Amino acid sequence: MDLDGKAIELIQTSAKAEHVEKEIGGLIFSTKKMDPVYFDPRPDALQVHSLTALVDYLKAENLDHLVPSDIMLHVESPTSVALVGNECGPSRKRTIWMRASAQENPFKFGTKYDAETFNIVLQSLFVDTGDRAKVLQLAGTIKSEAVQTDSDDGITQTVEARKNIAFAQNAKIPNPVSLVPWRTFREVGQPGSIFVFRAHEGPTLSLWEADGAAWKLEAMLAVKAWLAEQLPDIAIIA
Repeated sequence: MDLDGKAIELIQTSAKAEHVEKEIGGLIFSTKKMDPVYFDPRPDALQVHSLTALVDYLKAENLDHLVPSDIMLHVESPTSVALVGNECGPSRKRTIWMRASAQENPFKFGTKYDAETFNIVLQSLFVDTGDRAKVLQLAGTIKSEAVQTDSDDGITQTVEARKNIAFAQNAKIPNPVSLVPWRTFREVGQPGSIFVFRAHEGPTLSLWEADGAAWKLEAMLAVKAWLAEQLPDIAIIA
């Protein structure tokens, strides 16, 4: 869109308008918003992927001359811990010196997996404890032709499973099941949860979280406890 001379003059006049402040009802109002301009450079946060690296950094002759009373560790989530400094500088911001990030578990809860893929991810992404062996055994015996769900009360399903090549039997899927996915830093114990285990046509299998995400708080407290043992002089919040 082309601007004529009058429009350009109006824009220039508006840009040069005088800044006016007025007091109304004990409050000061301004015709323009003004923000302070700071030159407050800060270092980029170091990125690591374990709690051990974070502890090693703080114990390695204090490379950045950090004082324990001027820093704290913030457990932001089950997979993230930030080393944070006190507010400082003209902008009064906190410096993030380092952030440790654990690998997220790629298993997609509530998603249907074919039996072979389900078997693989359950072995690679879950700790060998709880009901894992029971779920794996059942996943390996489901017939490929169909999944029978005539007996399904919402809690226990009956599926057609093969006991051996010669014949099949009806196997019940127990619910809920107790499983322990890898989903926080490896230095701490992985929190277990209960899941709803379902079989679908195809056949496909799925797991549904059923603990209201309570595992997240358990994991964060475990991370805090581990760090407190390693770094007793540094404040830790979770």
